[in-house]
Amino acid sequence: MRFESPNKRSHPRHEVFKDAKVISSNQRELVDVTLLDLSAGGARIQLRGSMDLSREFNLYIPPEKLLHGAAVRWMKGNMVGLQFKGEPEDEAWKSIT
Repeated sequence: MRFESPNKRSHPRHEVFKDAKVISSNQRELVDVTLLDLSAGGARIQLRGSMDLSREFNLYIPPEKLLHGAAVRWMKGNMVGLQFKGEPEDEAWKSIT
C-alpha cells in the first residue's frame, strides 16, 4: 500500500522554464534567476549562484512584464519556494527597465 501526502497548495502549479529577476525591496539590486514553477499564489525559482536572499522582495517576470511582491516560504540548496503577496503589477516593471 502506498500513501501519498496531500497537496497543500491552494492553487495548481504549472511547470515553466523562464528567466526572471529578483529585485531587492529598495530596487537597487537585480539578480537573475530561473522560474521553474508558477501558480496564482506563488512560484519556485532556482538561484544561479550563491546569494543572500532577503525574506521579502519583488520577482520580475520579463516575458509577461509582471512584477510580483514575494516572500520566501522555503529554501533547499539553490531552490526557493515563494508565496506571492497580493496581485501582480503590470505597469511597475517600467520603473526597473
